[in-house]
Formats: sequence, C-alpha cells, structure tokens
Amino acid sequence: MKRTLTFLFCFSISGIFAQVYTPLPLQNGAWLQGLLGLIGPMYQAQIPGSDTIIGGQTYTNFYPSQPVISNWFAIRETPGHQVFIQYNGAPTEFLLYDFNLNPGDTFLCEACEYLYAQTCEWKLDSIGFLTFGGITRFAYYFTSLSPNYGGQQDVWIQGIGSTKGLSYAAVPDFPDNIHVLGCFEQAGEIIFTQPTGPPDPCALLTNISERQELVMNFLQQQNSGILWNSSKFKIHGVVTDLLGQITYSFNGLESGKNLALPLTKGINCITIQGENGQNWTKKAWVD
Repeated sequence: MKRTLTFLFCFSISGIFAQVYTPLPLQNGAWLQGLLGLIGPMYQAQIPGSDTIIGGQTYTNFYPSQPVISNWFAIRETPGHQVFIQYNGAPTEFLLYDFNLNPGDTFLCEACEYLYAQTCEWKLDSIGFLTFGGITRFAYYFTSLSPNYGGQQDVWIQGIGSTKGLSYAAVPDFPDNIHVLGCFEQAGEIIFTQPTGPPDPCALLTNISERQELVMNFLQQQNSGILWNSSKFKIHGVVTDLLGQITYSFNGLESGKNLALPLTKGINCITIQGENGQNWTKKAWVD
C-alpha cells in the first residue's frame, strides 16, 4: 500500500495555485466513502461510469455500490476549477467544490438544503500542501460556521476531494451519521487511505471494484438504450422507472449475448441478478 505524506504549511499565493492545479480523475479514479455511527460502518464505492449530458452540460455518472447510502449522482468539473454535482431527482445542479477560494472566504453547502433541509456554511481557514501519489496537492482546511455543528472541520484535497467523501464535501456530520473517505485509488494505485471502520478500507474498495467490473462495466449507455455483453454467466433483470414500475424485464440472458434495454426518459433503474443470486443495481439517465 503506497501512501506518501509530506509536511504541511500555509500557502495563499493565487498565481502558483493556478499553475499546479490538480483536477479530479473523473475517468480513472475510484473512491470509497462511508458512514460511521449507529447505522455503520457502511461503505460504498464511487466508481465513474459513462458520460451523460444534462441541460447541455457533460457530466460523469457515478453509480453507488450500496444504494442504501445514496442514489445516483453525476459530477462535472469546469476549467475554472469548480466542481458541480447533479443528484437523482434534484431540480438543479449544486456547487460541490470551489478551488478558487482564499483563506477567510466562506463556502455555502448548496446541496445541504436539498439533502437535509438545513443550511451549512463553512469558512476556509488556510490552504496548505499535501503530497499523495507522488503529486503535491493543495489542501483546503474548513471550519463550520453553523452553530448546530460545533466547529466541525472538512479538508478538500485537489485531485482527491473531501476527506468526508467525494460527494460529501461540506456536508455536516450528525451524531449517528459521520462521513468519511476511506480510500481513493487512481488507475488502480492506492493514493489516499483513512483506516476507519474496516481494517483495510482499500482492500474493500478493490473487492467492490472488481465485483462491479465483473458485471456492471458491461453496461454501456448507447443513446436511449443499454447494451449488455455478458461473458461470465447467465443473468436476469428488470428495468424500472422512478415510481418503481417495471418497464422491461429479461430472463436467462446467455453468455456472450448482447441485449439492448429500452429506457424511458429520466432515471432508469436496472437491477440484475447473477446465477449466484447476487444483485447489482445501476441507474441511467435519459434526456
């Protein structure tokens, strides 16, 4: 397991900041984010899927390995170093990260009102350096300004995301609901890990990634359909809409066969069962 950590010091010169900016690896990254507390530890892998266009903007789809924690979401990063997220069913996108902030600036968690019906504001205390995966990255240290959350802290690392989890930036922790980024991999290499919960969260991420690759990576969005190319075993499955109504089903698809799944507009939920009885769920957005 490779993890390199160098010393931290404060930094705020915007010129150099612009030169060394590290974007999120939305094509070959893998995140393991979790919830600790009364319902945990419970972890899910966040593995990027195909790109999709929503409202004229191109996003990268993320399909959770554990739907209990969160639903489908999509992320896009702008040339101006801002990251936006679109949640399943949300009326609009939300600003998730803003890497243009300077110490003393505040950041409002736009998604918090939608997710938790609460307002949560953060103050950027300082910007420092951390080195992970051989890359020196800027780290942003925030403290919550919301009185309900007692000065909680969050750390954003360029090219990795929040130490709370990729999609949990600026989200407050609750007594029974603590957010944590357990592991981050890029191109199969372990870059960052926080050993909370399971003894080796990166091993858990690898296991989930391999399991998803075995089945889910054969799903490729093609216009209004999904193409399945199974070379492993027979599968069964259904496609449902947001109301849970079955729009399509298939049974006993043989190895090596292709199946175009007709999808309806909006969110489609594809549930697949393998011969071993294990289920996989993937969501697809159709404009």
